[in-house]
Amino acid sequence: FENIFKIAGVTAENSQLINYWPNNISANDDWDIFISSGIPLKNDLKKYKQDFYNALLDREIKFLEFEDIEGLNKNLPQTKLIQVPQSLFEPENHFPSQSFKTLGLTTSVFINKNMDPSHILILSEVLKEMFDKSGKFSQKNEYPNFSANEIFEPSTVAEKFYKEGENSFLKNYFPPIFSAFLAKLLFVLAPIFFIIIPLTTIFPDILKKYFQMQINKYYDEIYSIEKNLEEAIISDHKLIKLRLDHLDDQVRGAKFPLVHDDFVQQIFIVREHIAMIHKKIARMNLK
Repeated sequence: FENIFKIAGVTAENSQLINYWPNNISANDDWDIFISSGIPLKNDLKKYKQDFYNALLDREIKFLEFEDIEGLNKNLPQTKLIQVPQSLFEPENHFPSQSFKTLGLTTSVFINKNMDPSHILILSEVLKEMFDKSGKFSQKNEYPNFSANEIFEPSTVAEKFYKEGENSFLKNYFPPIFSAFLAKLLFVLAPIFFIIIPLTTIFPDILKKYFQMQINKYYDEIYSIEKNLEEAIISDHKLIKLRLDHLDDQVRGAKFPLVHDDFVQQIFIVREHIAMIHKKIARMNLK
């Protein structure tokens, strides 16, 4: 309203401005022009007294028309030019009694730039349901209007939603808030089902194969030592014993995390083989 006054040249110096709030205005009050954002209807007389509404019906009060209203609208980015046809508000009372042009106020919605995208989708859908319908002063699909005159850049999430829609499975079967909650829940659970659970199934098998290869190396070393023992002379027994001691240290220090129980018996067998070879060398040295 202040911008309308300013552009129209209405100031406190050249006009008498009165604020009636919080009192209801009457047709008999001392005023020439009354500016309001609402329409005085018979079922909603919160701002007006009954005589004000009756005076409108009797054409004692007329709706104000600006001669340069199109120019005013062009200079006011938050307004919209509206054509009000005769009898639009109350056809039974032929109210208004004649058609006229006026300015409608548009609404801008601002959000925090760090707002969660799922919340932006919920807000966008709710606003679409509220404003994307044809009405007395709007056409279907007229909302939203990403005006270049806005202070901030439009949300990319909201722009994509309004241009492409939200055609997800959840949106087709659940309300916006619940579908956003399910989407978040799936985002958390998906790694568990598709990554963590498969890993917990596959990873132990991989570990078992890896540690089995280690056990097999111990067996290979034992077989190699036994073969060398059969071919060696007594003077070589000292070197063989060193190999056995080194192998025994390896087996004692072997770690088998997560799958240790699966290899306890095999480790025991390897150490028994090492002990048997030591005894065999001792008997050979006694002969």
